[in-house]
Amino acid sequence: MEQRTEETRIHHKLTTKTDTQILETAYDSPAFIVPGLIPVGLTILAAKPKSGKSLMAIDLGNCLANGSRFLGKFDLPEREVLYFALEDTELRIQTRLKILSNDPNGTGKLHCATQCGRLDQGFLSDLENWLTQKPAAGLVIVDTFNKVRRLKRRGTTPYEKDYNEINELKKFADDHKIALLVVHHLRKSEGKDITDMIAGSTGITAAADAIMILQKERGSNQATFSVTGRDIPDFEIGLALNSEGLCWEISTPTDELTKERAEVLAVLKNENRPMKLCEIAAAVEKKNNNVHKLLAGLITGGDVEKTGYGIYQLKNEPLDNSENDTVCGESGECSALVA
Repeated sequence: MEQRTEETRIHHKLTTKTDTQILETAYDSPAFIVPGLIPVGLTILAAKPKSGKSLMAIDLGNCLANGSRFLGKFDLPEREVLYFALEDTELRIQTRLKILSNDPNGTGKLHCATQCGRLDQGFLSDLENWLTQKPAAGLVIVDTFNKVRRLKRRGTTPYEKDYNEINELKKFADDHKIALLVVHHLRKSEGKDITDMIAGSTGITAAADAIMILQKERGSNQATFSVTGRDIPDFEIGLALNSEGLCWEISTPTDELTKERAEVLAVLKNENRPMKLCEIAAAVEKKNNNVHKLLAGLITGGDVEKTGYGIYQLKNEPLDNSENDTVCGESGECSALVA
C-alpha cells in the first residue's frame, strides 16, 4: 500500500511595526566592502565577452588584499579575498598579478581557485568551510555565474530558475556578512535600462543588491561603467585601461556628476544656504525619495554634507543660515513655523 506523506506547512507568526516605531528605531547603515560601490550582499558585474570584466574582478580582489586604491578612486581596507577564476588558468592569473600586485611575493590574502563544484555539487558548503578558516574574509568573487549554476535548475519558469539561484547566493552572502561579486554576461541586444542588459531573465537582477555594467567596444581601451543598486545612487563614469592593459582606471574626472546630481548641486549653490529636502525636491521638480537618493550620492562623493535632520548644504562652502523659517522632516514634508 502506497504511503502518503503529508506536506509540512510552516506557519510564521505575523509581526508588524508602525511607521512611528520604524522611524524612531536606530538602524545600522548599509555595510560596504567598497564604499559607495559594492555592499555586503550580492553584486553583479556584467559585460560582453572579452570586455575586461575579469580584469576588473582580479584587480578588485588584488586591491582589497593589498589595502590599496581601486579604479584610482576607492580606498580599500586590507581584507582576505577568495577569487574563483573559473574561466582562467593559474598561468594567466600569475601574469596579471605580476603587474597588478605591489608586492612581488604577494600578500597571502588573495586566494584563487580555478575549479569548484556547482550549486548542486556542494559549492556553498565548500565556501562555508573556507570562510570558517578565514573569518576575516570580506569578498568572494565568482567568475563566472554560469560555472556554478545548477545542472538541474529549480523552478517552473526562466524567471523563477534565475531568481532562485541568485537569491540562494545572496542569502549566503547576507548570512555570512560578506560581499559576493558574481561576474556575468550581457545580452547580445542592447537594453534600454541597465537591468535589461544582463543575460537571462529579470530574475537575476531582481535578487541582486547592486548591478555594475561594463561596456567596451572591441579594440578600444575605453569603457563606460554604470552602477545601480538598492542603497547606491545611480552613476555612470568613463574608464580606461592603463598602459599595461591590465587595470581599469577612471578616465573622466572623479567629480563628474550625472545631470540629475548636477541639478541638485546647482540649486544648493544658487541658494547659498542650508536647504530642506522638500525645498531641493521642489526646485529640481523631482520626488523627495529620488532627491534623497541623489543627495546620498553627493554626500558619499564629498560634495554635500548633512547639517541637521533633513537639512543639506554644500560642503566647505560659506553659506547663509538666515533663512530657516520652515521645518522639514526627513521625508521631505515641510511646514511653516508660527511666530
